[in-house]
Amino acid sequence: MATLRSSTRLRTKVISALATAGTSSSNAPSKAKPKRRKTAHTEPTVSNAKAVGRRTKGVRGKLKLMTEMPLDILFETFSHLQPADLLHLSRACKSLHDMLWKRGANHVWKKAFLNIERNPPPAMPANMIYPHYALLLFGTDCHDCGSGSTTLVHWAEHLRLCVPCIDNKSDTLPPSRLEDPDWSARALCPVWPLRKPGQARQRYVYLKDALTKVIEELAKLKDDHTLCEEFRKKQKVIYNERMEFARMCHWWEVGQKQKRKADIQDLRAKRREAMCERLRKEDWDPELKFLGPQKLENLPGADKIQALTDKSWANIHDEVIAFLEEIRSIRLAKERKELVQSHIRLLKPLYTAYIDSQPRNLPHPGLSDLCGEAPFRELIFSTPATTKLTQADFEVHKDVIPAVCTAWVTEREKAMEALLPPDCPSLHVAAAFFRCNWCTEPISFPRVLGHRCLLLWHDGFTLEDGHADLELGNLLWYDRPWNWGGEQVEFDEEAAGHAKDIISACGADPEKVTKEEMDALDYRVECLRCAGKRAGRLAMRWSMAIVHEIEKHFEEEWEGPKWKLVEDVEERALVKAKEEAGPNTRHNTLGCKYCGRHTSLHGLFSHLRHQ
Repeated sequence: MATLRSSTRLRTKVISALATAGTSSSNAPSKAKPKRRKTAHTEPTVSNAKAVGRRTKGVRGKLKLMTEMPLDILFETFSHLQPADLLHLSRACKSLHDMLWKRGANHVWKKAFLNIERNPPPAMPANMIYPHYALLLFGTDCHDCGSGSTTLVHWAEHLRLCVPCIDNKSDTLPPSRLEDPDWSARALCPVWPLRKPGQARQRYVYLKDALTKVIEELAKLKDDHTLCEEFRKKQKVIYNERMEFARMCHWWEVGQKQKRKADIQDLRAKRREAMCERLRKEDWDPELKFLGPQKLENLPGADKIQALTDKSWANIHDEVIAFLEEIRSIRLAKERKELVQSHIRLLKPLYTAYIDSQPRNLPHPGLSDLCGEAPFRELIFSTPATTKLTQADFEVHKDVIPAVCTAWVTEREKAMEALLPPDCPSLHVAAAFFRCNWCTEPISFPRVLGHRCLLLWHDGFTLEDGHADLELGNLLWYDRPWNWGGEQVEFDEEAAGHAKDIISACGADPEKVTKEEMDALDYRVECLRCAGKRAGRLAMRWSMAIVHEIEKHFEEEWEGPKWKLVEDVEERALVKAKEEAGPNTRHNTLGCKYCGRHTSLHGLFSHLRHQ
């Protein structure tokens, strides 16, 4: 039967220990047997019970005999590790340190460096040994003080130093040669392009010891020109070799950072995929597809750099489910909005055809308002997603569009009449003006029903939860129903007061005359506050006078009459001629037949070309 193999080191160690013990026991005098001591048996307390029942995390002491294994077995095992693993292993205990740092373990380190397949480091310099090279590449402690704080590597000098040691051992490069008496010596010392943590700019430094050594050597050889030149050439060769090594190590370090970044991304991707597999089993696949690959990293716990285990999944499960429930509500709301907008696109051709057949000066509801009226509201908002609507479903109700539009105008007219003060008898009088919450323009009826500010979405404005029109406005496009919420328009007391003054200056009754009658009179009024020798006299239409009053004389104190009727026929004709000859951006505008937008002639060409 073959004998079991044993370690020669262990056998020698045991024999020497036994021999030492036998010699000491034969020479030592006999001692009396110690007396046995009585021990008190106490009842276990709560703290004692916890101490007895406490279990140490992990397994300890199982590998304490690993160093007693044969060296060839250990070295064969260690040769499959990476250099960083060997470096950490050498710090586990003194025995492993002595074993791995001796010269007989060089082949283990060499094989460990060959095990690096991704981004291998540059070849080891001839003046270094493998453990020191591994410490330079993968270590974290300062080579001078042993500090474990942030360290930077001077690759050319094969040193890893902390920031305090760098300040003590380095010297900054002077700004010019004229200010540096040791410039010739510095040219033979490797330069260190240094950027400390938190600093934006890079500076160039030298090690004081290396520079001092070169200066002293040059001082010794200054009398012998031949030896001095030979030293310079030799030092220059060393300088070039070290700077080339520093350049290769710099790009190796850059590759290590990129490798680490890629490894982190790979670990996170695997973790996210493991989380998605578990979530798909719980029927969360629609929410995962809604998030998409780019937003899966927003899942709680998905950015951790570790594999997903059952324990870690149990810790984050509730948080992930709460997050996906919010995503589900967002997904359902988006699908609901897309469904409603697809229904609105079926109604839009019918609405456009009806509006094109009507006179442009007649008030009419917008597409958003028509969507909120029966029977279209039920079709658009109440049709389930399982039922697919077509153009024919809306063609059936094509004939009711005129009646719906007429009813909408009548209803809005009653709502505007409710805003009139007691001293304003009708919507159609010339002194009846309204204003919205978003601009200062005075608006008459029925132009207020098509005012653009009352049809747009405004940032920061929304309705309270439970409002009847909340869903109608949130599911539409950029436009909103007219006066969405019912609180965006009010009677303009200021414009109405100015209109009464201007109408009275024209000799008409503010409580009876209508806008059409004032336009038919075609009067011109003069602003008495703007008259001057240099500027001349300012005359305008009655409607423009109201805007002028609000924009130019806001909160201006004036005693006496403000406006005067231009009674002279020749002066009135002169004013009209100047109005026709000069540009008037407010009235000389064109409107788009398709969307109702008003712009200049040039702007209208661009609008029709692109829209």
